[in-house]
Amino acid sequence: MKNILAKEVLQVLEYGSMAPSGHNTQPWGVKPISEHEFVLLSQKDRWLHQVDPENRELLITMGAFWENVERSARAMGLQVESKILAETPQDSQILNFKLSPCEDKNEHDLELIEKRSFNRYPYDKQPLDPILISEIESNPLHSFFRRDEDIGEWLVESLVKSNKKQAMDDAKQEELSNWLRFSRSEVKDKLDGLSPEMLALPTVVRLLWYTLYNKKSALSNSFRNAGVNNARKQAEHCAGFVIISSKNGSISQLLQVGRDLESLALNFTEKEVSLHPMSQVLEETPWKDEIKDKLGLKNQPEMVVRAGYSSENHKTSLRRKVEDFIQE
Repeated sequence: MKNILAKEVLQVLEYGSMAPSGHNTQPWGVKPISEHEFVLLSQKDRWLHQVDPENRELLITMGAFWENVERSARAMGLQVESKILAETPQDSQILNFKLSPCEDKNEHDLELIEKRSFNRYPYDKQPLDPILISEIESNPLHSFFRRDEDIGEWLVESLVKSNKKQAMDDAKQEELSNWLRFSRSEVKDKLDGLSPEMLALPTVVRLLWYTLYNKKSALSNSFRNAGVNNARKQAEHCAGFVIISSKNGSISQLLQVGRDLESLALNFTEKEVSLHPMSQVLEETPWKDEIKDKLGLKNQPEMVVRAGYSSENHKTSLRRKVEDFIQE
């Protein structure tokens, strides 16, 4: 079955897999149906049961994959017919895709998909260009809050506190440790999870990481506190926060949130603006229950993304090979 897909479809899947995912779990699989048709699957062994028990963020990830499939296919002269298959967030079959030739091409999108990455470095506090803010808020489900506003300050403190609560939860920290890559050989072999380079750690810390740290280290108080301190630096150093909401949290809406997130990221990549999702505030109580009212939103916030200008270049995440996630 792995040989059934056409070469251009395999290329589309490669670009699809450049989508972001929590802890870089890359929870997608692909089941070929014919040469130009496949089903996008959710791999249960890559679910985050502790921080995403309802698979809300997993569906957002699948939406980002969908966006990349649409854009890369079009760039290669293919049109996409897509159909949502999932009826519950726990369903393994998420989407059906059929690709067929078309004349419309936008090859520039391929370059943007390759270049896009979520920058974990602290950003400059320089305000965003008002034109960019207008572009964000042209979508009624998107909002922007400046870092120097009162709401921006509430978001910073809530992000730090929710990050700390999560870090001090043994089950959630152990789940994270399963996706931390503590050796260069593990990075090379697994091609998923979080390396120190992806976490934007300083060179000296990376050296210590690969020589001294292991999964047990990730459960120490010093390791947890270092992560919280890093989250504070990240939250404090930005221009502001993009909030992406959904009308009702349905499967189709969450998939659309993922598409919107990736579309925003590609647009900002082109304009050299950095983004970085910070999800803990939507995963932990009481913040996830308070945020809608605190921000005065009509709809349910599904993603909190810090934004700003950065002089630091961030490496693209590790990615599994396409043949590794094609299933029989």
